[in-house]
Amino acid sequence: MNFDLQILKFLNGLANDKGFCYSLATTLVSNALLLSTPLLACLALVSLSQTSPLHKSKIVLGYAGVLVSVVISVYCQGHLFVHIRPILDHSLNLPNIVDWPPNAFGQRQYSWPSDTATLFFAISSVVFIQNRGLGVLCLIWTLLTVGFSRISLGLHYPSDILSGLVLAFILVYAFTHLKAAQDHIQRLMLKYDAKSGLFHMVVVLFCAEAYSRFSNLQAIYDAVIHLGNGAV
Repeated sequence: MNFDLQILKFLNGLANDKGFCYSLATTLVSNALLLSTPLLACLALVSLSQTSPLHKSKIVLGYAGVLVSVVISVYCQGHLFVHIRPILDHSLNLPNIVDWPPNAFGQRQYSWPSDTATLFFAISSVVFIQNRGLGVLCLIWTLLTVGFSRISLGLHYPSDILSGLVLAFILVYAFTHLKAAQDHIQRLMLKYDAKSGLFHMVVVLFCAEAYSRFSNLQAIYDAVIHLGNGAV
């Protein structure tokens, strides 16, 4: 048995007794307020902690890195087919401790990398780049909450979570340090947003969408694709 599967079965076994670990895992999976608020509070704090054009440009680019990392993770799930969700792989003999129905995941049956973990690790990476102390706390929070809950309930392998971490950090770091993009955004900030009103609006809208895991953006994307197919 490989290490990935060993961790999966160990955490799944902890939750299988329907005790504290099960209650904690199911709460974290279903309660966006508990799961998201600490991260988004830290994100808002570091985003608004400084008013220099350079700082604001790094924050905006970090947000772009978050969006791109999530899009890539969703694309990988739908096109690479690395492995099916553990709970749907009957060869593993995992107990269906939540009684997930057969159609619970629709078209999202493949799990590498975890898009949820990618989102939360990407947000944590934005925080980490601006404030190492808060960032470490956010990374640990994501690992203990998103990681524990989704592995123990059979939604993901540990490798799905760790690959989300790697993907998120690399892309957020790369986007944040795009020097040409930084310079361009700084010029725009100086010209059009001297009082930071537009920047504050971006922070609020991003945090609101991140709280819902970009469900509204996904709905807009689906509608555009549907309209495009209808036009064809």
